[in-house]
Amino acid sequence: DPIEADLAAGRATRTRYKVVGLAVLLAMITYLDRACIATLADDIMHDLSLTKTHMGYVFSAFALAYAIFEIPTAWWADRTGTRKVLTRIVLWWSAFTSLTGVVSNYSLLLLVRFCFGMGEAGAYPNASAVIARWIPSQHRARAWGLIWMSAQIGAATSPLLVVPIQEGITSYVSLAGIAQAWLLRGDLDRAQRLLEQAIAIEPSYEVAQLALSRIWLQRGQPQHA
Repeated sequence: DPIEADLAAGRATRTRYKVVGLAVLLAMITYLDRACIATLADDIMHDLSLTKTHMGYVFSAFALAYAIFEIPTAWWADRTGTRKVLTRIVLWWSAFTSLTGVVSNYSLLLLVRFCFGMGEAGAYPNASAVIARWIPSQHRARAWGLIWMSAQIGAATSPLLVVPIQEGITSYVSLAGIAQAWLLRGDLDRAQRLLEQAIAIEPSYEVAQLALSRIWLQRGQPQHA
């Protein structure tokens, strides 16, 4: 086996560096995405009318599933290979990161976070197997130090990345929400101004575009970009 031969001889390969780089990226994202929900917890509680106790159960759902499925996922990787399992983990957590943002009630949030933890479990056992295969024993502690450092950086930078995005989204979503309230009251002028402001902030915001189109239709105005 050429890999084993390189490890025995202590020879470095470009592939080895790529493996460590991907493991670093994996570690950073796993901690970044699990820290996101804590950063946005107050807004989630407000939107879904949750208490701190409810959010505690939401956090626990993720942790419980992560713990339950850690060993089964590692066993699965031993049987089928780390590449397939890590690919499944990345695709799974990407999907459930997105689904977390569209849940509409507490029960769904619990379910999504439990499934999120179930899918992300096994990331580090698989990474351990990859490091053991590709990195010589005298360099493994250094590689793992780099990986764990990256994981903590991911968690630490989560608020710096998430808060500006959330504030930007909140600004135009809030404008559109207020506009809908004025629409219900029949004040088309105020609704139109607010919707135009929301679209100026985020031109691709379809909800505001559709609402503005309805106002134009009601007024018999030509629709324009």
